[in-house]
Amino acid sequence: MLKNVDHVVSVSDDEAREAMRIYFTATHNTVEGAGALALAAALKEKDRVKGKRVALVVSGGNVDREVFCEGFDG
Repeated sequence: MLKNVDHVVSVSDDEAREAMRIYFTATHNTVEGAGALALAAALKEKDRVKGKRVALVVSGGNVDREVFCEGFDG
């Protein structure tokens, strides 16, 4: 893996929740936290990916209503 990976991006739980919220408000799709991590990482690295074509895999909608709604509090 180390031979082929440029770098790894770590994201917080709050950044994952924000990505879940963005997916829902922008596309009306419910995405679980793990499925939203690629978007959270891309948002964190927005200066690095600016002007580039970026493809993100969105997977999984297995999230409890209460957990999903946490991203919309406050």
